[in-house]
Amino acid sequence: MSEATGRASVVEAGGKIHEVSFSIDLYKEAEKKRLSVPQLLQRKYGKNADKNYANGNVFAQMMASLGLPLDDEDVGFRSLTIGDIFDGSFGAAVTQGAKPGSNILAPAAILALVEENSQKDHSDTLSIFEKVIASNVTKPNKRFTRPIFDSSNADIQTISAIGQLATPNIVGQLMVSEKSFSIPTFSYGLEASDEALTEYTIDQVAIYLNRLRTELAYARVCGQLSSLVNGDSSTDMAPLPQTHISQYDSEAGGGKLTHKAYVKWLRRNWKYRRVDYVFCNEDDYFEIIYRKGRPTAITNPVDNTELLAHASKPVNVEFIEPYIFILDEGIIPAGTLVGIDSRYAIGRAKNSLANYQAVEDLVMRKGKQMRFDDAQIVYRLDDEAFKVTTLN
Repeated sequence: MSEATGRASVVEAGGKIHEVSFSIDLYKEAEKKRLSVPQLLQRKYGKNADKNYANGNVFAQMMASLGLPLDDEDVGFRSLTIGDIFDGSFGAAVTQGAKPGSNILAPAAILALVEENSQKDHSDTLSIFEKVIASNVTKPNKRFTRPIFDSSNADIQTISAIGQLATPNIVGQLMVSEKSFSIPTFSYGLEASDEALTEYTIDQVAIYLNRLRTELAYARVCGQLSSLVNGDSSTDMAPLPQTHISQYDSEAGGGKLTHKAYVKWLRRNWKYRRVDYVFCNEDDYFEIIYRKGRPTAITNPVDNTELLAHASKPVNVEFIEPYIFILDEGIIPAGTLVGIDSRYAIGRAKNSLANYQAVEDLVMRKGKQMRFDDAQIVYRLDDEAFKVTTLN
C-alpha cells in the first residue's frame, strides 16, 4: 500500500458515523476494476450509507467530513485553489505522518465536477446528444459485448387466453454479439504553472478541463453517430437498411421531400415506434422545413390561438413534428434522413476515471499535471427504433 493515507467519515443508517481509512491506492484499485473512485467507494460502503445524508452518496459524505462539501460553491471544495489543497495549508483528517485525505480525494472530486459540467443542460451538440441516449451503463472492464434485441416474432403473435400455469408465447429474444470488443479510450488533462496553482479555483479548473474534453468528445460523437447509421465492423454493426422516399410518395425524390412522404415515413410502424428525433445535414434540414405540401397555420382572431389550415386533421395521426438534429457534412450521406425513437434507439457503455500514475505524481510529488481517461462505446440498442430514408 502507498504511504499516502487518510481518514474520512461515512454516515450509516440511523446517523451512526463510520470512519473510513483510505489511501492513494484507491485509484489503482478503481482503475483495475474500471470504476471511478466514487463508484468504487459506493460499491464498498453504499449499502449501509444513510440516504438522509447526501442521498447516501458515499463520496459526497466523505468530502463533507473533510470540510469540503462538493455542492457548496462558496465555501466548499469548489472555492479552494489547487494550491490550497496540495501545499498543506488546508487542514483535514489525516493519519500520523501521512497526506491529508483531501489531497488524495481531490483528483477524483475534480473529475466528478468535470462530469457534472458535461451533463448540465446546454444547447450545444454534445448536450443534446446526451438526451438521445436511451441506456447508459458503466462497464467494470475494457471488454464489451454488444447486446442484440430481436422482437420480430412479436408482429405475428395473436392474443389468446391461456391457462394460469401455461407457458406464454416467447415473442422477444435477448442475445449478444458473437465477438467482444475493446472500449476505446481517450485521455485529457492539464499542466498548471506555479501561479495557476494559487490563482485558479477548483471550479474554474473543472470548467477548463470540461472545455478541453468537449473538443475531443465532439470528434468522437461525430464518429459514433456515423457508425450507428453506416455500420462499424469494429463493433459488429451492419449498416442500417434504407428506403427511398419515393416509396411513400411518387412526387418525392430527386433530392426533394413532400409532406405526404414525410408523414408516411414518420408513421411507418407507428404502432410500435414514434420518431422524436431526425438526424440530417444542414441542406436536408431545409428540405424538411420547406417540403412541398406542408400545412401552414392560421390565427384564430378571437383568442389568437393557431389553427391548422386543414380542419380535417385526424385525431389519431400518431405523428409529431420531431426535433431536428443537424449533423456536420460527411457524418451521414447527403440526402439521408435518420429517424429514431430515443426511448429505445441508442445505448452507451462508458467509464471515466482518474489516471493512477498522474494522480500519484500530483499527490505524492506535488506535481502540476492532471490526467483523466474517458472510455466509452455507443451502439444501437434496438435496430427497430431507427428509420432511414434517402431523398436522392
